[in-house]
Amino acid sequence: MTTTTHLAEHDDTQQVVVRLQGRLFGLPVQNVREMMRLPAVTPLPHLPPHVLGLLDVRGSVIPIVDLRLRLGMSTADEEVAALVETLHQRERDHVNWLDELTASVRDARPFRLTTDHHACAFGRWYDTFTTSNHVLTSHLAKFDAPHQRIHAVARDVANHVRTGDLGAANALIARTRDTELAAMIKLFGQLRALLLETNRTIAVVLDAESAPFAVAVDEVSSVEWLRPAATEGRAFDDPDPHRVVEGVARASAHADELITLLRVDALHA
Repeated sequence: MTTTTHLAEHDDTQQVVVRLQGRLFGLPVQNVREMMRLPAVTPLPHLPPHVLGLLDVRGSVIPIVDLRLRLGMSTADEEVAALVETLHQRERDHVNWLDELTASVRDARPFRLTTDHHACAFGRWYDTFTTSNHVLTSHLAKFDAPHQRIHAVARDVANHVRTGDLGAANALIARTRDTELAAMIKLFGQLRALLLETNRTIAVVLDAESAPFAVAVDEVSSVEWLRPAATEGRAFDDPDPHRVVEGVARASAHADELITLLRVDALHA
């Protein structure tokens, strides 16, 4: 199906581009009053699930909407919690991997787990994970050397076993446990802490026709002039897309991504 576009395809529009769950959305710049780190929110009972509560912005009390929930996504906290649990499991995988290598030498049986650092569950995740957070990117790069070495150890151990030098095989495993595995366990712990520490939600204060309100977003990416464009299909699975979607656009800064343009007055509904 073709998404209905309320803006003409050649009417350029200036938008504040924000990121939610890895996807880009546009808010009309004329509706954006200011942006800030999310301050303290006062929760209230009997509010819709997507309304977090009230903010005090320069003496004015306004509601704040979790834009993820408004658009049918999981919350940032839920996403981070799921990723933290995944990293716990990937850490356990490598502890179990080395335990199995130890057992294979002891029991004189073949080692069946992968020796390719790209093929383990963490390697597959690592090779495809993307983030705009430079702190996380820098930290993730530290996994490269110990992760490659820990998987390469299995081949060296196999060579020792093949020549009958079980003492050297076991010594290499013990050394790997104290070095590469210990380094990875430390890196996993630091990464989980960074994920929790860098989960910094941004509040974007909007002027709407009815009354001002704020939306909580993952990140403010840019302020750009965008040209609305027709596209096949919907940019995201919203149960009532025409209530909140003004159209879609592409921009030079995000040439490979669609930017969903949002209707400000519909977001607080």
